[in-house]
Amino acid sequence: SLFTSSVKMAWIPVSRWRRALIDDDDLPRCAPLRWHVATDKKTRKNRTVRHTYIYADVILNGKKAELRLARYIANCPPGKRVWHINNNGMDCRKSNLRVSGERLVPADEAFAVKHDLPDIFTLLEDSENGA
Repeated sequence: SLFTSSVKMAWIPVSRWRRALIDDDDLPRCAPLRWHVATDKKTRKNRTVRHTYIYADVILNGKKAELRLARYIANCPPGKRVWHINNNGMDCRKSNLRVSGERLVPADEAFAVKHDLPDIFTLLEDSENGA
């Protein structure tokens, strides 16, 4: 049928009442860590933008660090960014994650709006790959 998939999904707890969605094959890697949910709140162009993300506290080189679930699952290299395709930070299935270029600067956003570009992120990704 249209809604069946060969990839099974799993839920991992991220707070007392909330769960994050991951692929079943990522469960053995993710289950040993204790995951938390956080929300960033920023104001852009007089609008409040909320970004939800999942993280675990880990010790790296003797210091406490934040391991983000989406980066962990996508094996994202340093300097790159992980985008949730459906804009849902609680959905960390591989099919919903896309690794692309660095964060956009305001000039890039302004250029996209001025020239009515539908997907500036795809354009940046293509330019990195030499397209």
